[in-house]
Amino acid sequence: MLTTEQVRWLAARLRASRLPLLLVMAGGVVTAFLAVVASWATGMALDEALKRGVGAGPLLALGGTLLASQLIRALVLYLRQLASIRLGTALERDLRSELVTGVLTDARPGDRSVRLSTLISDVRAVRYMITPGVDVGVAACAFVVVVLGSAVIWSPQLVLAPALYAIGFAWVSVRMLRGISRAARTTRAQSADMTERVTEALQNIEAVRDAGGPDAVWGRLRASASAHRDAVVGQGREERRTPLFLLLGVVQGIGFAHALLLARDGRLTVGDMVGYHSLLLLLGGPTFSAGAAYPALANGLAAIARIHQLFTGLRPADGGSFRPDADVPQLEAVDAVPAEGRQLPPRIAVTLPPRSLAVVTGPTGSGKSTLLQMLAGVEAPAAGSVRIGGVDATEWRREDLARRVVLVAEHDALFSMSLAENIGLGRLGAEGEEIRAAAGQAGVAEFVPALPDGWDARLGTGGAALSGGQRQRVALSRALLSRADVLLLDDPFSALDAGVARRLAAELIEVARHRTVVVVSDRADLRARASHILHLDDSQLTVHIPELRGA
Repeated sequence: MLTTEQVRWLAARLRASRLPLLLVMAGGVVTAFLAVVASWATGMALDEALKRGVGAGPLLALGGTLLASQLIRALVLYLRQLASIRLGTALERDLRSELVTGVLTDARPGDRSVRLSTLISDVRAVRYMITPGVDVGVAACAFVVVVLGSAVIWSPQLVLAPALYAIGFAWVSVRMLRGISRAARTTRAQSADMTERVTEALQNIEAVRDAGGPDAVWGRLRASASAHRDAVVGQGREERRTPLFLLLGVVQGIGFAHALLLARDGRLTVGDMVGYHSLLLLLGGPTFSAGAAYPALANGLAAIARIHQLFTGLRPADGGSFRPDADVPQLEAVDAVPAEGRQLPPRIAVTLPPRSLAVVTGPTGSGKSTLLQMLAGVEAPAAGSVRIGGVDATEWRREDLARRVVLVAEHDALFSMSLAENIGLGRLGAEGEEIRAAAGQAGVAEFVPALPDGWDARLGTGGAALSGGQRQRVALSRALLSRADVLLLDDPFSALDAGVARRLAAELIEVARHRTVVVVSDRADLRARASHILHLDDSQLTVHIPELRGA
């Protein structure tokens, strides 16, 4: 079940969808009430036929009432389902955009793939929690309450059987939701572990093969798959542990016997008995629908707990309140001491004025990627400071820092969405023409015609449908689409062929006329036009400033 903090977090995201949520809840009550009207009209029609024969007038009136109530019920049911679908779809869309953007801007580049390996699945589970989970669950509870309250139509004493069902239904529901939720959390955790293992193996398949280690990797995959299978079987076992069908049978037997006793004493007519028994049959709705609603609710609750944990982990508590001006900010590290264990020289000092083109060079393992993370404000120094626009990075509001400074890791995260949607994450709300323009700058447009569905092609988990060079170009186009003043690019040419790399290097030189660009690269054409060359080795950071930057 959810904690109070998680409930508040979810409620804040549902606040914009209050009307659809209200329609779902009201629709469940109305459809239950109209079903009771059908039971009442059936009993009345039978009594009328027994008293006066099959007369046209009264029976037509009752038949018309029955038909009208069920037509209205069908319309309300349709509107309720439509509202729940819209509510679930909107929540999924908003959560996905919010969390993907948060991961791209706040997560450490090395953690992005791991954090996002099951994000789409978790967000989809939240949508299913709404439809059919909340939709069917609310309707089931409404039926129980309305049937309980409507039994007095025939006799106050007949409330006994629906009351017994309501008590049993509440008790079973709480136990089932708790049990399935525990099992669902285990299943989702094992699913995430298995996905991580598979992704890790696929990303390193060449290294695994060359090292002769497939048996060891297969052993890990097999163990993870076995654990996931056991978790799924355990969850299925919890879902089948429902005594609701037994409860329904017992309650209907008690109710029918009670009605017979009252009829024997002359307190109920034959029509009353038929109507009341029809009422008890309505309890079959919540009994059967619980099998669909509870697993969806439990999976959604487990997914919300995971998403909330991920989301709160992306929002550091040390964010400041500084609001930057509109100018491109200066970027500087002032006697910054790397955190313990980070591969960097013991002290970093560098100043990059606005609209600089800085090229970072150095041997493998010298800390080039870590330097970019530090300059982006992602990696906090143990001492000293990183200043952006003259203000310590920790004083910036997180959303402003993410909007003004973009870091593109060497293997940046792509998602199981379309090509256009992946690029559009660079600036949510960007028009299609803007997305295509950024894609053209990064060379993405060159390979779009070869994709099965063009701009709508699904890229698969981690961009598996693309080559390494294509993934780099998509990540770069996302950064170019943003309106960030500072672009920090970690070796964006490593998987590109010579021609494409040359064109992209020329494009970055042009971009640096308007933004600050810091790029890890050994390309001579970039160094020739750079305003600053930062060279890292084991002991120091050397900053070289050419006398003249090429026109």
